[in-house]
Amino acid sequence: MAREDVLYTKENGIATIKLNRPDSRNAVSWEMHDLMAEALDDAKNDDTIRVLILTGADPAFCAGTDVRGGMAPSAEWRLAKMERDTGERKLLWSFVNIAKPTIAAVNGVAVGMGAEYTIQCDIRIASEKARFGWIFPQRGLVADTGAGTYLLPRIIGLSNAFELIYSGDIIDAQEALRIGLVSKVVPHDDLLPTVKEMALRFSKGAPLSLRWSKQLIYRSLERDLETTTSQLKAKVTEADMLQSALSDLRAQVKTVAAEKAKMEQEKLSLAELTDSLRQEIEAREIKITELEGKLTVNLMDKVLFDSGMAEIRKAGREVLDKISKNLLNKYPDRAIRVEGHTDNVPIGRELRARFPTNWELSTARATAAARYLQDHGSVDPERLSAVGYSEYHPIAGNDTEEGRAKNRRIEIILLPPESPLASSDN
Repeated sequence: MAREDVLYTKENGIATIKLNRPDSRNAVSWEMHDLMAEALDDAKNDDTIRVLILTGADPAFCAGTDVRGGMAPSAEWRLAKMERDTGERKLLWSFVNIAKPTIAAVNGVAVGMGAEYTIQCDIRIASEKARFGWIFPQRGLVADTGAGTYLLPRIIGLSNAFELIYSGDIIDAQEALRIGLVSKVVPHDDLLPTVKEMALRFSKGAPLSLRWSKQLIYRSLERDLETTTSQLKAKVTEADMLQSALSDLRAQVKTVAAEKAKMEQEKLSLAELTDSLRQEIEAREIKITELEGKLTVNLMDKVLFDSGMAEIRKAGREVLDKISKNLLNKYPDRAIRVEGHTDNVPIGRELRARFPTNWELSTARATAAARYLQDHGSVDPERLSAVGYSEYHPIAGNDTEEGRAKNRRIEIILLPPESPLASSDN
């Protein structure tokens, strides 16, 4: 079996099967069926293929079955096979069953099985050199695939089908056009360009719509109007569900895109804030961290306050101005928690009248920072909360001066959108 007997090509979403035994007028051997089946399976399963074309190598389209390799199967065998293949009126012919548009480019004589192949395709375009003939009865046979006895009457009418099959006459392209067997007749050299242009137009359609349209059209040939209408309604319902799912998917994509843009903006804002506080960050007086959507600006107490005081000093006010401008006000949907923390050194005797313990000092400092952000940073007070933790949430050991300095801090936390405003989760 020469694989070159059936050529299969794919280009621009269009697959072409070409019978390629010109010396035998493209008569189909039994081995060629396997090659055609492979090509059909590929076209059926390849989602990039939208339309399938069937044609033959000049000078013929297909002269039918090649019986030179052995005796053709008997009429009884063919009838039994046809009954198996079309049992319960199921359309199992290959070109009919592929759920994509199929076009026969009939470039020459198409008789016997060759004629059968043409009517298995959805559309037939004929060259002016095309000829058609159902010559089975003259050879004691029946139509090879059953297409002639089932599809042909539905294409050209019962009377014309009987005449063609009873007589075995071979008709030319113009007669085929007259009785409705072909859609159009074109000059021979224009055949493939015309068919490919049509295929390209078909390929622009939605694949799902094309598939359902083809299935419903063929099924309408074997079912009553009520059943067909019911099937159509089912397809419409399925289409609506798919459209709804598509809309949901588009909404999800839009949400993801918005979240991505928001994340990029947050990165930009964080970069701007970092740049504006570079001196303090390099001096390790300010640290900016982000974890699970929670952004924290950790300020050592000396950045904002003099020792033992809860009033924000001038340099501290400048820092808070930068934080509100470059970060907090860019996210109006995010809650802000201001936390005050101290070391474990007790309040000195001279300050105890104002701050009996570290609880009062940490709370006063957190409140002062939050109040400044509201009054001078234009931060919406409904977004703000202030809490003092005294010495009970250390981030370093209190046994060294360096550790105690790290623990004396104000944390300004930009919470994730879903977080409760006053959550104390740290």
